[in-house]
Amino acid sequence: MKMKKLICLLLGIGVLWMTACEAKGTEKETEKETNAGTAAETAVFRMEEDGVTPVVYGEEPLPAVYAAAKELTAFLNGRGWNAEYHDDFTAGKEPPAREILIGETGREESKRAYAELDEQEYLIRVDGEKLVVAGSSPRITAYAVTVLEKTFGSGSGTVISETHGSYAEALPEGGLTGYAGKTNGSENRPTGDAVPSTVPARTWEEGAYETGMTVTVSAGSEKYGGAQFAVKLFTEGLSRAPEGTEYADYVGVIEEKGCTVPTLTALAERTFSSEAFRSAGLNGRETVFAVTRAILNRDPTAAEVKANEGKDAAALARSLCGSGEFAALLPAIRSGAYFWGKNRTDAYTGSGVMTAKEVNALLKKEKTVTLPRGTLILADETVVLPEGAVLATEGEPEHYAQMARIIRTGDITHNLVEMKDGAVLKNVYLEGNLSAQAKGTQETAFGAGGNVRIDGNGCAVRSCRASDPCSTFGFFTMPGTEKEYLGGNLITCYASDHTKTWLDGIKCMSTDSLIEYNDVIDATDAGIAVFRYIKGLVMYRQTKVGPETYFRAQNSVVRFNKVIQAGNSSYVTLDFESNNINWSEEYMPGTTQNYPENPANFTGFVLYENQVWTSMTAHTHLAVTLSTQPWTAAGMTDREFGGTVMNNYTPDGCHICTAAGIVADGCTGVAVRGNSFSFFLGNWCEGRGAFRARIASANPETCSGDFQPGFEEAGIAGRTGCFITNAYNENGETQTLKEAVLHEAPVTVPADRFLSGPQ
Repeated sequence: MKMKKLICLLLGIGVLWMTACEAKGTEKETEKETNAGTAAETAVFRMEEDGVTPVVYGEEPLPAVYAAAKELTAFLNGRGWNAEYHDDFTAGKEPPAREILIGETGREESKRAYAELDEQEYLIRVDGEKLVVAGSSPRITAYAVTVLEKTFGSGSGTVISETHGSYAEALPEGGLTGYAGKTNGSENRPTGDAVPSTVPARTWEEGAYETGMTVTVSAGSEKYGGAQFAVKLFTEGLSRAPEGTEYADYVGVIEEKGCTVPTLTALAERTFSSEAFRSAGLNGRETVFAVTRAILNRDPTAAEVKANEGKDAAALARSLCGSGEFAALLPAIRSGAYFWGKNRTDAYTGSGVMTAKEVNALLKKEKTVTLPRGTLILADETVVLPEGAVLATEGEPEHYAQMARIIRTGDITHNLVEMKDGAVLKNVYLEGNLSAQAKGTQETAFGAGGNVRIDGNGCAVRSCRASDPCSTFGFFTMPGTEKEYLGGNLITCYASDHTKTWLDGIKCMSTDSLIEYNDVIDATDAGIAVFRYIKGLVMYRQTKVGPETYFRAQNSVVRFNKVIQAGNSSYVTLDFESNNINWSEEYMPGTTQNYPENPANFTGFVLYENQVWTSMTAHTHLAVTLSTQPWTAAGMTDREFGGTVMNNYTPDGCHICTAAGIVADGCTGVAVRGNSFSFFLGNWCEGRGAFRARIASANPETCSGDFQPGFEEAGIAGRTGCFITNAYNENGETQTLKEAVLHEAPVTVPADRFLSGPQ
């Protein structure tokens, strides 16, 4: 079958509009209005002139409906009418003749409206003397209220055009509103058309195809080993990820001259004599930290700091590369992943040491706590940022060696930082200390052991460094939160092991959030994973939802990030999925598995212009995934709809070693356009039945949307198992990889996908 192209996802979503006018007279009036040749039934709804017009919701409403009724009441009263909101209970009395009914109520007018609704639809109309607003979910009902507000004029009688609309079609792409650029958002949002700013110009043929080139790679390769060392020169030396051209340059030197001590020494000297390093303005102690961590893969001791703080950075790098300790590291450096060594609390770059308890005491007293440069915070408990609090390093340094450093000193049962509504964390170094605390373990409790957990709305984490969490996440925006900002952060997961400790760099379960300009290195589960939005979730993968649970569109935007597998492999690089949270109580035939229900709504989600690549000794099983299907047996996962994947790419000279490039299974109404990847395909998917490597595929039975040229029509899972497997022996097997391309010229995206959307 041919995939139906949803051209509207490329050209922008059509604007839903309604005609509003003031009407005169006292009797109910109906008439026909014509718009562009389409007849629409209209009726006059009248507010009470001498009394109160009730805004009515059902008994025990979910929060979205209650909030919508409350907001509509405030809207009406703000325009001079007299309205009040309450539930539909009348204690045996007849309800008043005139009411505004919001959502599912006990009134017959509401019941008639809901009998006409399909999934993802809403209805606004006048029925007798009642104004009815109905949506097929609480979130859609709330959205319909915002549409209704546009119809009210200034008189007591307002003409209401009956509107039977689709929420999915009406949502703009994006959903980002309410950001203040200097405190809680991006000042770099596009205006007009968002023309790609970094996607390289390609001379490649459009489509998906193998080039015919192959390469054979084995563990411990002198030619292909050393990529993680090269990247650590940037993350530990320069406090950022390399650009694609810088990475290709460094690994090109290793491939030409071999992963030897002289080769690596020359690269280290180049890094620490560069203008990029000198411009960071590190002092002597900070220089020792940066150079030692980059070369010896560990913190320096107090004695090393004292002995070396007066030395030139390049000279110190050359000296450390000539040490016996570095020579002993070389076999591990060649293997691809050599993880991370020891972090220390007896040596630090500043002049002060604090405890997490002391920082918490300051945060309770002051809204803004600015820590002296290089302060070391020993965290045997969580640092909690209360509502509206700001925790920062003085001077807002960009290099981690200059930042205040929060280091885990207790067990893995607590997060380093937790944030409440409106809290801001900036220019702080978060050391999860996985290698020392929890090597080879998994999270002990949902949402525990990570670097930053965001529990409130409107929080921001900006220009921070985060390393080696002890849970499954570096940053985690919790279910039910919204309007978070994660920007300009460096997240490294070197201590994690792809076969033992699976870490997401960023795990997003909030909506209307902006995730941009982050560098995520060597996350071993997912680089950036975005899940459906659900409020009221109380435990991970909860199989039943309670009365306070409701779903809403996932409208977050993920853009301009770099996700790199330098030495550690991962299961997926960029992922958005339903996460199998909501299940029915009906079992699938012949199994103990529940049927999934309530498809996840990703209508406003955008994955735009992110850079992805791996080294030749690391891989990602899946480069980009749409839906949960690759992780489960066929038919045993929630479905999802909506979502935009545009202009993501590998930089020139870089590749992604993968088993599958872009895969879609169980998602409808998606747009996948303008992506430009260079792959090396390997057999990391084999071992689970007949699954094979592929460039890009979408299951024609479960998917629809606008897919760029080259997608094959094939599923990613079978009834007996899923695509993901650990069958490949990463520690000694030789692989022959096939070079392949997935390419389409970058697509111009309307800027309103990033700038606006319903709340």
